Amino acid sequence: MFQLKKLGYLLWIFTSNIHYIILIDVVLFTKIAISSKFLAIAALNLFIKNIICPAICNHYTFMYEYLLRPNSDKFGMPSGHCQVYYAFISYRLFHPQQNIHVVELMSMLWFGMVICYQRVADNKHTWGQVLFGTILGIISGYFIATS
Repeated sequence: MFQLKKLGYLLWIFTSNIHYIILIDVVLFTKIAISSKFLAIAALNLFIKNIICPAICNHYTFMYEYLLRPNSDKFGMPSGHCQVYYAFISYRLFHPQQNIHVVELMSMLWFGMVICYQRVADNKHTWGQVLFGTILGIISGYFIATS
């Protein structure tokens, strides 16, 4: 009985933390190592949140409503989870040396939708922040794949 409770607890931890889903997806669907290009995507996210968003809000105070996380005083624009994950998908799709099959693509897109939904459901982001992160990720991944 104890083992069953322990297994249930581990399963709950796994499914409640989106980072594990991203990690498993990266392991399952790619053979690439994390590169400095993907770290640049994360740096871009931090630059937008820490430099661009405060500068915009200093001039246009009504933008706080769109740029802050729900029920928080921290900036949530764009969603970093969505940005990095969709950059990964876009990289896999557009890189000439990455062979991607339809089933893999559909699985990755499904995981991406789960990530987007979870970020909004957990009140970490708004739908606009998630959408902006997704679009920024797709564009970033494309440039990484084709450069």
